[in-house]
Amino acid sequence: MAGEGCDILLTKENGSTLVLRVGDCIKYEGRDCVKITRIVGDKNRPTGINYLPWRGDRWATPILHIFKGDLRRLICPGHREYRYEEHTDWEKVELVPNPDI
Repeated sequence: MAGEGCDILLTKENGSTLVLRVGDCIKYEGRDCVKITRIVGDKNRPTGINYLPWRGDRWATPILHIFKGDLRRLICPGHREYRYEEHTDWEKVELVPNPDI
């Protein structure tokens, strides 16, 4: 598992790049702010990002399933799993300030 020491380099179609790390906050379609809590997969090929949404005054709690694990997971680009992972348009992902600081 990639865990906390792994970064994800996201290269968008226009050539811009984002480095995503555990603890960073991002926004994407349907979510204004989520905090990356874990990067899943190996360091050379991450498969997903676990996150917690911001609830206005606190972070949401994880949703854990006995068989599926953490249900708050974005699937990484280029990885094709057809389970419960959430898909998004990675071209629209942006870093945002951490509201908890």
